[in-house]
Amino acid sequence: MSTCPGFDIGRRNPKDVVDYILCPKCNYDLEFFLDDTTRKCPECRTLVSRDDANLIQKYQCMQWCSAAEDCMGTKLYSRLQDLKNKSNLEIVVNIL
Repeated sequence: MSTCPGFDIGRRNPKDVVDYILCPKCNYDLEFFLDDTTRKCPECRTLVSRDDANLIQKYQCMQWCSAAEDCMGTKLYSRLQDLKNKSNLEIVVNIL
């Protein structure tokens, strides 16, 4: 990903920068930063991903940013567009 002002953690509310997701295999509390989509569990080495709703919430900028596809990459951008279209999730844009 390229540098994006929306992902500048200095401009974000601290509670929006880090999420904690339990590893489904060993229940280790993994720390996911704003730009993490997957993390490998340090305890059991399982690859853990954000769930679809969480991904869409974290990357809501894709709804309005003209550089979104270049910033996050075609693969992630396409996946998020497909998720949004399939689930009809309404995206609420937070003002940074």
